[in-house]
Amino acid sequence: MENIEMVFDEFIKTYENGQRIEDYQSGKYAVGVQADYFFEKIGLVLELKSLEKDQANPITLKKRLEKALVHFGNDPRLSVEILQGKIEPPEKVAKKVETQMGNALRNALRKANKQIIASSKRLGENAKYGALLVANTSDFGFNTYRAAHFLAGEALKVSNPAIDAIVVTSPTVDYDEGDGNPTQYWHPVYAEGKEHLGDFIEPFGLAWIQYLAHLRDDKPQITPVTEISEEMKFARPMGNSLPNILQRKPKA
Repeated sequence: MENIEMVFDEFIKTYENGQRIEDYQSGKYAVGVQADYFFEKIGLVLELKSLEKDQANPITLKKRLEKALVHFGNDPRLSVEILQGKIEPPEKVAKKVETQMGNALRNALRKANKQIIASSKRLGENAKYGALLVANTSDFGFNTYRAAHFLAGEALKVSNPAIDAIVVTSPTVDYDEGDGNPTQYWHPVYAEGKEHLGDFIEPFGLAWIQYLAHLRDDKPQITPVTEISEEMKFARPMGNSLPNILQRKPKA
């Protein structure tokens, strides 16, 4: 697929009169820090971030594991068995690697928050809400469920929060929930008191999925869910042979 932002630009024009912010403002604020899109009908400022670098590629992950193992007094050679799925990493090691792997998500959130604040100020009273949409195009560090909840936790740490909803989607990454069927996700998380944004964001996600399916000449089976299953929590990207060391199931 071509650059996901280019595809999203075309989709936005088809949904609820969405516009790029510079188009909405007739180019007046086309420079400087700003978010990507605005939906005037609901007053939603939306920033799109794309995860294009795989934080879990074998070389990077092995180096991070070795450093974390040494940091906590373990033999760095254990990284081989961990990556082969023969043993699990010590809890402190896994947490340290997870923190490092989360840097891309953390930085995306912080930057998006600043962009939404800047655009909201320029839009004035027309801007009522802010949302971050993260498109996972090649990052196997976190699956969709863990990425959404990692971002939600990081959002609570922001001193001047402007993000009322976070959505993680996987337009080019298929996941396996254990049944071998390729699955993609649209996973929203809402700030407390902003759950009503789901009335806009969830139909928005359905329209996006249908738009992508049309481009691919595909007919997906779309299943809305209200509860997260264990299979979704531990879904793994298809075609990625690395053990999912950060998303292992808890021991009984």
